[in-house]
Amino acid sequence: AAFGVLVTIHAGNVPGWTAFEDLSETLAAVTACVACASRARTDRREDSVPGTSGQRAWRAWRLLAYGTGAWALGHIVWSVYEVGLGITPRPPSPLDAALLTSSVLVVGGLLSMVSTPAGRLSHLRGAAEGMLIAAGCFLISWCAVIAAVFASSGASTSGQIIHLAYPVLDAVALSGVFFVVVRGKEQLPAGLGLLALGIVCVAFSDSAFWYLNALNPSFPRVSPIDIGWVAGFLVITLAATQPQRPRRW
Repeated sequence: AAFGVLVTIHAGNVPGWTAFEDLSETLAAVTACVACASRARTDRREDSVPGTSGQRAWRAWRLLAYGTGAWALGHIVWSVYEVGLGITPRPPSPLDAALLTSSVLVVGGLLSMVSTPAGRLSHLRGAAEGMLIAAGCFLISWCAVIAAVFASSGASTSGQIIHLAYPVLDAVALSGVFFVVVRGKEQLPAGLGLLALGIVCVAFSDSAFWYLNALNPSFPRVSPIDIGWVAGFLVITLAATQPQRPRRW
């Protein structure tokens, strides 16, 4: 809450507040990474029976730890360029690889928490549901964000691809959240609802940031949009610390 008030009051490009914003977001992502890694280690120790939901859960939390860690690493490099060198990285750059990989790993971790009953028909049904949800989210995102980013981007072809990748992956993340809501009804890991909420917060800030920067290249570096990143990673941290439900024998 304090972070939200401060970035709202001090919105702009003041170097000191830019450093504060970068440091806060990085610390939030590192905290989420440590919490997810700890949850994966705990679940792996308590649920070591092959093929159980517990085994699936610890693998999912491990993917989430890798994803949030990749985001933290990418943002550290971004901060060094922006605060230390006074340079704003422009895509394409190695920095984009870390941030885009983060999105893929986080979505993969979320989806791997939902089990699909055995059988080819069940798998096909799950794939069809996922594709329909993804198509709907992509169309909404295209109308609201992606088309504006594509039309406003004056970068090279590779730069345009990178620009488009961010909102596209955000649409995929939202699709993953909806898919989990549709498919996940029983034997869900503790904290899954908070995890989905955290992913939505991060995806919202990502899309808003790239959309507003595409429309206005001089959009301030520090703004209320930053609240979504910090809140999202802290909510993911809370999700990872939720106690596991006791098993029913």
